[in-house]
Amino acid sequence: AFGAVWSSLFSLFRLMNGDTSIVDLVCSTVVGKLLVVAFVVLANWAILAILTSVVSDNMIASSMRIEAEEAQKEKEIAYDRCVSRLRGLFQSIDVDNSGTVSYQEWEDLLNNPVMLTELSGATSLQKDDLKDFFKCLAVDASTPETCRANSTHGPGSKYHRRVMHYDSFMHHLRDEQEPADGRSLLMLMSKLAALESRVAASG
Repeated sequence: AFGAVWSSLFSLFRLMNGDTSIVDLVCSTVVGKLLVVAFVVLANWAILAILTSVVSDNMIASSMRIEAEEAQKEKEIAYDRCVSRLRGLFQSIDVDNSGTVSYQEWEDLLNNPVMLTELSGATSLQKDDLKDFFKCLAVDASTPETCRANSTHGPGSKYHRRVMHYDSFMHHLRDEQEPADGRSLLMLMSKLAALESRVAASG
């Protein structure tokens, strides 16, 4: 059975497929039995376990990738529906077709139970969150500079003269649902540092 290389390889092939008759002579001793056991464990069980693990990992990875792609598609569809609902809502209150919503228009919308329900349903945001969005995205009616006014601005402040572009609102709404990554946090820290420097210089 083991006289030549090709004959030995064929004998190993037979042994790996369960034909133990070719090792009867080897199994006549204790050492031979131990060698056969070690060979079968390594050649059959270990290799089979490794192959099964590799195949399973690939299948799991493929399944996760497909699920992630499907989830992303569903997310895009949901976002498109949200944008469609919001655009119709904003256009209904944008009487001058300026593409913007004033502070008063925004407050009127939030104080209207029907419109607030529609807006909250489309954005999954509560009333306070929607107010924060306006404060962060509002710009001066005559300049494109972003409003950095904080939440302490009262009714008598110049904050009322600012407007929010609702296209900007819908764009940032997508970012609202994304987790913050390292780059976005670094950008935020950089902007805060620049703001602190300007405040210190003006003081």
